[in-house]
Amino acid sequence: MLKHSKIKYCPYIPDAQDPFGHPLFGPDVFIHPKTYLDHVQHQDFAHYQCPAWKSWAKNTWVFYSQFDAQYRLSGDRLVIDSDVDTFKEFMGETEVVGDVLSIQFGPSYLIWTENPNIWVEQIRYDREVVPAHFPLGKWIRPLVTSYLSKREELVKIKRGDPLWCIRFSGAGEHYQLECEEPKSEVIRKAKQNTLLKNYLPGMSWSVAQKGKCPFKMLWDK
Repeated sequence: MLKHSKIKYCPYIPDAQDPFGHPLFGPDVFIHPKTYLDHVQHQDFAHYQCPAWKSWAKNTWVFYSQFDAQYRLSGDRLVIDSDVDTFKEFMGETEVVGDVLSIQFGPSYLIWTENPNIWVEQIRYDREVVPAHFPLGKWIRPLVTSYLSKREELVKIKRGDPLWCIRFSGAGEHYQLECEEPKSEVIRKAKQNTLLKNYLPGMSWSVAQKGKCPFKMLWDK
């Protein structure tokens, strides 16, 4: 019998006064991620009956936009054509290199698990994102998505649009994704892991792979 690994997640806004209490995260409002298999359940391609495809589709989750967003890079200026206050509330870092805009906007997701063997991979759905792959079971950190677009390209996103996906690797192939507000210890570990790069650049990746947090002694006392 294949092992079921529980993976927990929670949307949040890092710098908000109540990071986990935004109105868009309410139980009757928030659009939860679905497995890719559930996302395409109304389609009927022949390969949907393939066991190998189903194994992949059950282990890939689609995340959705929680609000309407519309923006473009005009010259060297970010132009927001949707609700400016909401957009800025969820917006993170921006960077322009050549004719390409990289912009973070959320919500961010805190994802964690007690299974030390699980890795998580963040991948695109149908729009360009900056992908990621790290040992989730050994390194708690938030997922924040950076979207890539060309200069003068108008990006239109509607609430409910699929934006990006994650999938897992590790022991077993059955995973359960559960929404839960994290305890203070999980939040603290994620914050410490995220900020480590500001003080010791380049150290995070080696520590993550070993699974030994340099701050562990602080909460073991």
